[in-house]
Amino acid sequence: MLRKKEESWIKLSTLITLVFLFIYMILAFQTGNKEFIYYDFLVAACIVFAYMIHRRIRLHLPIFILILVVFLMHVSGGDFYFNGARLYDMIFGFLKYDNIVHFTGTLTAVFVVYNLIHGYFNEKKKYARVYLFLVLSFMAMGFATLIELIELIAVLFLNAGPTVGGYMNNAIDLFYNMLGALIGSIIIVYNHFDFYLKNSFLYF
Repeated sequence: MLRKKEESWIKLSTLITLVFLFIYMILAFQTGNKEFIYYDFLVAACIVFAYMIHRRIRLHLPIFILILVVFLMHVSGGDFYFNGARLYDMIFGFLKYDNIVHFTGTLTAVFVVYNLIHGYFNEKKKYARVYLFLVLSFMAMGFATLIELIELIAVLFLNAGPTVGGYMNNAIDLFYNMLGALIGSIIIVYNHFDFYLKNSFLYF
């Protein structure tokens, strides 16, 4: 069971995130941004769903906060403009903001997937490290592909093609999704077998 204090923080962080999301919805309506009106409602539903099930899959505070941060990073990318440039199109060094969101989102997905499957792996099983790494990586990349399909719906029905981008944008998104999945899986495998997560925020 989650500790009472941790549960209070999860509830508070969820409420704060929903308030920010409501503000983003207002901004999207004011600018007529149909794509992000769609995303904002979808994210709100996902946040409520995550809160409803977080006890069952034991999503502790750090990972739950990561999920909320990724959601806010996504909606901020489309709703905020700086000097006429959309945040999603801005470049920081050699990385686009879009690349950072995809990497962080898939990295977070690895931690969530681990919550669901960690009990099936132990160091006594042959090739357990390899199996855990592969399962986490491919499941997280599969989740990230689902996100790309959600973007496709926006392109097909909300005329979001000019902002979402073409094939190369999709391919680059998938690359950073893969990178986040691989690095997240390495972190999990290293902790799961060598430290049993006893001193880690991922310990369940």
